[in-house]
Amino acid sequence: MALPDAPLGDVLLGGGLLAVAGGAAKLLGDHFLGWFREYRANRRERVREWHNEVLGLLTEVRSVGVSVQTSREVPFDEIEELKPKTVELRKKVDPFPVSVRRMVDAEVLGKTRAAAALAFHLTHFPHPEEDASVSKLIKHQYEILERLGTDTSVEVDEALELIGDFQMPEKSLDVSPDEVDTVLEDFEDEARERFDGTVDTVDELLDLPWETLDRVISEETRKQMIEYGIDQYYQIALLDKPQETKSALSRSMHELFG
Repeated sequence: MALPDAPLGDVLLGGGLLAVAGGAAKLLGDHFLGWFREYRANRRERVREWHNEVLGLLTEVRSVGVSVQTSREVPFDEIEELKPKTVELRKKVDPFPVSVRRMVDAEVLGKTRAAAALAFHLTHFPHPEEDASVSKLIKHQYEILERLGTDTSVEVDEALELIGDFQMPEKSLDVSPDEVDTVLEDFEDEARERFDGTVDTVDELLDLPWETLDRVISEETRKQMIEYGIDQYYQIALLDKPQETKSALSRSMHELFG
């Protein structure tokens, strides 16, 4: 058969090449759509699993909160055993998986992150039998306050008016009178070196040399501070916020997956 009396390029463009190109486009398009559907299905499943995992961890947090509520004494061993769960919970939200961040409502994510942080810091109060430092206690305490919405850049006077005098137990601190003046002088000197004589905000307050007070605050008083801190915050950190967040996550699951 004789070839058409036309340039070869025109023949290919007008016929076979376009047909091949069209077939390739259809093949690639079908493949891409199939891949995309599979990707979206997998993403939805990952987000569903994330909801279920976080709900399960929050349930375990609340169960310890119930134990604290019903015990005559704080069940420190149960709180200690909850630590790995709160670490795992925090990993679920800091950072959020990309698919979760894209699909889940921002308000729900905010509630979940706050609940995870509150539980983490409450369970990371030292055990009373540990040699807990004052600085460690104060750090966890103010982290909790921050997660509860306290603006830690506010003036110290305003913060103290809001939260009380360092949220210490009402009973007087057990200190050694002979050392107090010396320790407080060291505390003041180091504070002046760090802040040039002024401490204006709660953020700066956290950076004061609290560890120096361990020399005059007795181990027994530090135990009381631990008990006080847990008693003060467990209701919010182990019961109220987890339940509020579980409700928000359940609504999120219903809206996303029916």
